[in-house]
Parts: sequence; structure tokens; C-alpha cells
Amino acid sequence: MQKLKYLLLLFILWALNTQAQTWDYYKDFPVNVKPADIDVNDAGTIFMLSSDKRFFYKLIDENWQEMPGFPVANPQGISVVKNSNRMYFADEFQGLVFTDNFGQTWQQTFLTTNPNTGFHEPLIEISNINNPNLFYGASFDVFVSPSVIKYTNNGQSGQIIFYDLTNNSNNYASEIFTTTSNRLLIGTENGGIWISNNNGTVFQPTNQTQHNIFQFTEASNGMVYALGHNIAQNTYFLITSSDYINWTPAELPNNLEKYTSLFFNNNTQSLWLGSETGLYQSGPLTTNPLTWSDVTFNNATQVTVEVISAGLNTYNFSNQFIAQQLNSSGNEWSQIVSGLTGTIHFAGFGQDNRIFGASYSTNVISFADNANTPWSNVNITGNELLVSDMIVKPNGKIFIRTNFKKLLKSIDNGLSYEEITPPNTTVSRLYVGENNSLFIVENDLSEIIYRSTDDGLSWEVFADFTHQDPSERAPIESVSEDSNGVIFVTTSSFEIFQGISRVQFSTNQGDSWNSVIYEDSSGNCSTFPTVISFGPKTFFNTCVGSFTLNINDPNPLDPYLFPWGTLGSIFPRNFAINSQGSHYLLNDDLFKSDDNGITWTNLGRPDELSIGFPAMNGFYIDINDEVYILSNNSHFVSPNNRGFYKVTETLGVENQTQSRIGIYPNPTSDFLNVLMKGEVSKITVYNILGVKMLQSSTKRLDVSALPNGMYILRVEDQSGKTHNSKFIKE
Repeated sequence: MQKLKYLLLLFILWALNTQAQTWDYYKDFPVNVKPADIDVNDAGTIFMLSSDKRFFYKLIDENWQEMPGFPVANPQGISVVKNSNRMYFADEFQGLVFTDNFGQTWQQTFLTTNPNTGFHEPLIEISNINNPNLFYGASFDVFVSPSVIKYTNNGQSGQIIFYDLTNNSNNYASEIFTTTSNRLLIGTENGGIWISNNNGTVFQPTNQTQHNIFQFTEASNGMVYALGHNIAQNTYFLITSSDYINWTPAELPNNLEKYTSLFFNNNTQSLWLGSETGLYQSGPLTTNPLTWSDVTFNNATQVTVEVISAGLNTYNFSNQFIAQQLNSSGNEWSQIVSGLTGTIHFAGFGQDNRIFGASYSTNVISFADNANTPWSNVNITGNELLVSDMIVKPNGKIFIRTNFKKLLKSIDNGLSYEEITPPNTTVSRLYVGENNSLFIVENDLSEIIYRSTDDGLSWEVFADFTHQDPSERAPIESVSEDSNGVIFVTTSSFEIFQGISRVQFSTNQGDSWNSVIYEDSSGNCSTFPTVISFGPKTFFNTCVGSFTLNINDPNPLDPYLFPWGTLGSIFPRNFAINSQGSHYLLNDDLFKSDDNGITWTNLGRPDELSIGFPAMNGFYIDINDEVYILSNNSHFVSPNNRGFYKVTETLGVENQTQSRIGIYPNPTSDFLNVLMKGEVSKITVYNILGVKMLQSSTKRLDVSALPNGMYILRVEDQSGKTHNSKFIKE
């Protein structure tokens, strides 16, 4: 009976602390998939590994479907057994992994002969699989000589074979290929081509002993072609051989492009060659030199990842159009993307409430004008420039930091982008102030802040915190600017290990600096402090919690009260303030406060994302103060449920009453403080059985004499309204 009362009481407390609301599915994820590797079996089923480490497959005349992901994996390439649905992938940590049923179950193989570790060998590539009882994997281990793994018995047995005992780093494998005559070809990082003529027992270099070889293909007449890159000259080349030992040059369409893909198309009996700017088809292979025609057709731009054929169909995979099929006349491409879903790691609402999304595994910025319009994709400059950070402003300006430390901007609401990286710098951090100033931290000069007040047209050194002693270096950790023009900076100083968290601020545009310090009495802080501003408000995050920062107050740090107490952190994507001053906080649920964080209302989360925080990737507020949850794209969330959810709040009488009270600290061992507007008339403490334990008329209660456990707090204000909360005495 006591247990029943306890559960009933918890339910009542939950009801009083939950805001009435509805969640509606607003917008799906864009189709911004970037293919990383593609293969096809004899039945015409296409298998795809995306750059964000997900697996897709497409049966003939059906939509794409996503396979359930293999946990804790970093796949580098895939290969399919031609006469079955078995797909293998090479994993950097897990070795060789395969599925026979489109990802419903996964299995790992391991080596029966492993002289090195006894563990799964790291794989970066798998050969094409003509014979499931004999294929190869490319391993990469800087501590051992270049090697391959010879797999037999459907991959259940394997043996490491060292093909270059000189330990020359140029000869590590970048591509491996088995010919129809069972020759094994190894394309290397910068050492040309190696070959084994006897099932991987003995290897020898060929006459091609230099350069990076990254793709092979075999024509129906037995000729093998290889696509390579002269790293020193940064040029690409095509070579061919009939005996696999002696390689001779073949013609390319031109020497100006960066070529990415090579494929012999059995349907057309010709070579297909992809680049970052086009797609080409060769004439008859008997013609010397080779002739080429442009088959980009209706695609204005083309960054080819791979070309394959399945049955009578020819498919093209690119960064722009994802997946396309050539029509029966052979002169036009049509998209085949039904069922494909991309990913979003960065999002925001721009001018006219245009919604933006980007993934750190692509160079695509996606946007849609509203929930009912389709997504459009815009490629940022350079195929290798992936998105590392994106900041979207409601004035139509967008700022992008790339993985190559470059800075891009759009001033036309995402239609075009231009580079604004300061000369001779590489950008490691980007911040946009509340007054739209840009702040960056340079990658190599990490104690110097650059600022631009004209959207990146010009830059200045704004602040230099360089220490003379290298042992005292303190790289910039965060920068913010409030709407009053005050600039705040935190650094990753070693003083945190003495329990000191420091924020520096300037009220005169960097001419002079002052500090606010929080010192943890335990002295065991290990989290670097950060600072973030919303309008005129600034919040200071330390290892023990977050504070509201008011530099004009004699006591500038006021502990920020989260729904669960004072422990917590404020950072973008989990905290925001709308134009009306309401605070929103995302944890396991979405919380809202209308009184600067004194009290909170639980808005819950969509039912489809009911498993909690791993299912949610952040939340965003549009220019109309509408609030959206962004789901995660991991295996925690079904592909059908990935996207944006919009919350509509419907406040009830009980919720309005409850939202006016806060308590801290919680848990507590001695005193409990009540936060609310106005004075209290009476405060009563009950245990979980409903027995009155304590009564007071002040907002500070001494609960030290209470036994440890959970209690209910009932506060009656001077108007006679009651407010309920709960706390733990420990």
C-alpha cells in the first residue's frame, strides 16, 4: 500500500510539472546524402555506404531503404558477393563485418592466423569479390610493414600477408582489386602498383613504381585500367595493362580536372570516367589513343563519386544529385532518391523563416522555404570543404566554418557562398556577436582573436592574450558579445585545475579588460569555462554549473537554476532565449521558463522521440518564436521519424500556478531555498506518505533534521494559491 501511495504521488507531481502541449511533425531531413562507396550484385541490388557511415540498399524498381547500423563501427568501404545479398564492410576498428539480410543482423569475422595482435585487424578497403572463398582486405598499421589480409571460407578465415618488408610508407595500400584471372592488384599510396600472380602468396612491384593509384577496372577483353594521381605535380593519369606487370599511359579527356572514378560499363563496352567537374564516356577501347565524349547531359555540375551498371541500367552517384539513372536513350539522367534520407548536424531559420540544415559529412547546405516545400541543395565551394559549423541569422546571413579551417558566408539567404577567410590564417573557432560582429580564433595563433564588423570584408586583431611563457598558453575557449557591446572571453587556462574559472570582459571594444572569477572551493575543476550571450544577457559556464553574469553588480555571478537544481551547463542547441525573453532548455525533455530561469515548465518531447535525449539533436526557434525539436539521425530514431517537430503550447490553470516556484539546492542536506515572485504565506513539507513533517513562513527552510528521502513541498502565497514541488533530503 505504501508503494502504491508513493507511485500515485509521483504521478501527481509529474502531472503538476508537465505543460500541456502538442507536438507535430514539421519537416523531414533533406536528401543531402554523400555517397562514399557503392557496389552491386548480379541481381541488380545496389548497396551504398554514405559518408556519414550509414548503409542503404535499393532493389530493382523499389525505393532506397536504410539498413540498421552496426554498432560502434567506422566503415571505410563495402564489397558485395556478386551472386548473393551478402555485403561486407571494412572497418577501421572492427575488422571485417558482414550482413546477409540487409542489416537485420551483423556478424564479425576474425583471423585464425594473426601473428600481431590476436584482435580484429583494421581494414580500410576490401577487394571486389568474384569468389567468396578468396578475397582480400587492405590493412593499415603504421607499426608494421605494408600488408593485406587474405580471406578464405567466406571471410571466416584469414591470414596477414606482408607484401613489402621494407616498411616503405609509400607502399601502403589505397586500393585492391582482383582480376577475373585471380590476379591481385594493389594500388598504393605513392608507390605505384604491386601484383600477386599466385593467390596472394608472393608479391612483386610492377613497372609502375610511383604515384598514388586509387581505382582499377577491368574490361571484357581482359585489359585492366588504373586511375592514379601524381602527388608531386598534382596531376591525374590513366594507365592500362594486359599482363598486369607492364603499364602504359592512356589518354584522359584533359589534364586539368581532378578525376574521382573509373568504371568499365559492360552495357556500353566503354570506360566511364568521373571527375569533380564532369562525367565522360570513352569511345571503342580498340581506338588508340582513346577518345572521350561528355556524358554530363542535363547536369549543370557534376562531382562524380562512382558509376556502376546493374542489368541493363547505368547509374551515376554524385555529391550533387546523389543517385541517378541513365534513360533508355542514353542522353539524360533522372534522380532516383526516393527513400534516401540525409543528416542534419547544424540547422537554423534565416530570412523569411527559411529553414536550413547541414551535415558535417557533406559540403551541401540544404534549405526549404517552409514545411510544404521541397529541400534545395547548394554546394559550398570545393568538394573537400565539409561543414564544421554553421551559424544562421534571421537577416539572411549565413556563416560556415569548414573542416579545412576556411570561413564562408552567404548574404543572400543561402543561395550563394563566398570565402571570407582572413589572409594567411586558418580558422579554428567562429563566433557571431549579438551586434553581428564576427570573431574568429586562428588555428595556430589560438590566443589571438580577430574581429570583422563588415561581414568579413576586412579583419583586425581584436585581442591578444598570448603568454610569454609557452607553458602558460591559454587558447581561446569561447567569445561572445552582448547587445550592449560588451565582449566576453574565456580561455582554457591551467588555472582551472586550481578550481578557478575566469571570464574576461571589455566594455570599450577591447582597449582594456577586466575579469570575473568563480573559485571552486574543492579545487578539482577540470572543465574549461565558456560564455554565451543572448541579447543583453550573458551566461558563464563553469565545471560546477552555470551563472547569470551581471558585470555591473557587486556580486556579478548568480547561480542559474535549472529544473533539477543548480548543476548544468548552457550552450548552443540546448539553451536559447526567444524574442519575448522566455528561456528554453533541452535535456531529456524541453523545458521553458518565463521568469529568467527561476521556475520551469516541462514541455515534454514528441512521442516518436520518447526514448530520451539520444533521440534529439537540438532545438531551434524561428523568427516567430515557434520552437522546433530536431531529431537525431542515429539508430536511436527510425528513419521515418527523423526530422523537425514543432511544439504548440496550451497552458492550463494548474501549469500556470506551478510555473511560479523554484527550489534549490536539490538534493539538499541542510537548507532549502524557495524562489518565487512575492511573499509566501505558508510552506509545508510532507513525506511521500502524505504525513506533514515541517511547516514554515519563510523562503529558507532548515531541513537538516528530516530523515533522508523524497519530500513534497507545498507553498501557499499571499493570494491563497498553492504551488507544489518536490525535493530530496540526503
